[in-house]
Amino acid sequence: MASLIAEARTTTEWEKVGLAGQTRILASERLLQEMYAKDPDSITDDVLEALETKRSRVNEILGL
Repeated sequence: MASLIAEARTTTEWEKVGLAGQTRILASERLLQEMYAKDPDSITDDVLEALETKRSRVNEILGL
């Protein structure tokens, strides 16, 4: 998180970082859906928790 703060100095930069994060989260969710469709046991609670943590950080950056 500290590296994101160091890189994002203006509101516009913050928005770019947040939007890029949202894009990565959506891609991760799609990948998880595909993995779950093939093998439901492949998605562990740790994986879902990590994704939720990332989503929370991005929402914090965007002020959501």
